[in-house]
Amino acid sequence: MGLVEMREIKFKAFVKELNKIIPIECIEFENEKLDHIHLVSGMSLEPNEFELVQYTGLKDKNGVEIYEGDVLSLADCDPSLYKIVWWEHNFKYGIEYIGSNTTNWQEENLEEFSSELIKVVGNIYENPELLEQK
Repeated sequence: MGLVEMREIKFKAFVKELNKIIPIECIEFENEKLDHIHLVSGMSLEPNEFELVQYTGLKDKNGVEIYEGDVLSLADCDPSLYKIVWWEHNFKYGIEYIGSNTTNWQEENLEEFSSELIKVVGNIYENPELLEQK
């Protein structure tokens, strides 16, 4: 049996009040439910005050870590944008095309794209205007 390479498990939090994504120091649970988080700044937040975003285990061509909710371009010559989404149906990260009234799912595994082509250009939380691209 071969060894399975495990990706690093990391989270950040989109803090609603600050409209900003901030690194997390600690996640605490009570009775198997998320109770609150502590940010690296020392601030403590309850679940209604933030949204968690998880690291995909991949980096873009500039070495920027790619998180769920990030908006990407896939090539310098292609103006299309894509957002990172978690596919519950097959337990992996995928991309969703942004720019039309209909959603086109890309059924490729995110890991199949060359990191030399991928560039993080923002995220859906701090840069919602990127979702309105035509």
